[in-house]
Amino acid sequence: MQSRIDPQAVEAMARLAALSSAPLPALAVAEARRLYREARLGAVADSPAHSPEVASIAHRWFDGPAGPVGVRVYRGIGTESQSPLPAVVFLHGG
Repeated sequence: MQSRIDPQAVEAMARLAALSSAPLPALAVAEARRLYREARLGAVADSPAHSPEVASIAHRWFDGPAGPVGVRVYRGIGTESQSPLPAVVFLHGG
């Protein structure tokens, strides 16, 4: 049976597992977060798109039903600061 997990996800899980001898659910939250950041930084540093150039990055907050919701807006090089642009939205829990 073929795996239904994306190969990049498999690689990310292997990278995370290599950082600790304990399973992730057995770790304290702070330690699990630290290991995740280390694994993520390693994955980003190895990526060909490590630091894409952008014209600006804006951190903004909007009122949400359970309190403020933080968003990060990236504007591409060569775009006008007030011009409307298409959007890609990534939503995640946590």
